[in-house]
Amino acid sequence: MKTKAQFVIVLLCFMLVNCRKSNNQDNPSPAAKTHTVTFNVNSLLLSSGEMSLSNGKKLAELSGAELTKHISHLYVYVNDRYTDEHLPGVHQTADDPNFGTIKIDIPDGEYTVGIVGSRNPSSIDSRRFNIFFRAPASDTFVQGLDIAVNGAPLNENISLERVVGKIKLKFPKLPANVSRVKLYPRGMNNGDIWPDLVFFGWSPYTLTSMGEEGYNLDYAFTAADRAKAEFTMNLYVPTNNEVFYKDLVLEIWGETETPMFSHTFYDFAIERNRITTISGNPFNKTSSFSVKLDGSWLPDTTDIEF
Repeated sequence: MKTKAQFVIVLLCFMLVNCRKSNNQDNPSPAAKTHTVTFNVNSLLLSSGEMSLSNGKKLAELSGAELTKHISHLYVYVNDRYTDEHLPGVHQTADDPNFGTIKIDIPDGEYTVGIVGSRNPSSIDSRRFNIFFRAPASDTFVQGLDIAVNGAPLNENISLERVVGKIKLKFPKLPANVSRVKLYPRGMNNGDIWPDLVFFGWSPYTLTSMGEEGYNLDYAFTAADRAKAEFTMNLYVPTNNEVFYKDLVLEIWGETETPMFSHTFYDFAIERNRITTISGNPFNKTSSFSVKLDGSWLPDTTDIEF
């Protein structure tokens, strides 16, 4: 009899648990209330202040087609500050009539936001407190901020800071026997990244690079390149420093398995927001090369004998 009573008690408990589960399934907890957060990208910043654009206006005064002369893609990433959860990223392109203004519905909470503006599409992977670039950079601007969503919409005005310098190559007309040009940091010629060029450490977001492509230049000359009287090429280089120095290797290749020409530029200066130009004739070993930082910032030309 005692055993039968115990069985009845167990059965009743089982039915009660199932009933509660059923009620929970029929009445799910309401979704978290969201509020619209508006991000207005309204200026581009130099390290020393707002950038003066070619037309004399600030980015905040640009609209439509004018804005797309400087950035054509915007990415916004929102991560919960206290968990590993991140909201779906938003990618806005220049054909959007509201380009520069991004609205996201976000639940109450505290978040870290990373915003990237770039001239060309960027292959970006967002993780907690990190944004990773998987491909060589175009002109790129970045900003990170913390926000708290607490029962009301938010409006955030964003200034993006340029995080790249530019290297420009200038060669005379290409000979018929050259096939490609390579430029890479000394000791990193196998597709490795430039680790001390691409780490960004300001709070709250850090940015770095990952993947096999890295930021090395390995470019095959085209028929159009050969037809020109002068060869020029620009390479954007991410940098976390106002100015830094790196040993760079320049190589010119033909059809052989070794470079026809190779030279190392020691303490090569790369400056955020500025162009460093390498000009000369690598096809003539008796000539010299000029390495020059943009004259509007620091006139500094050094002739390097080959």
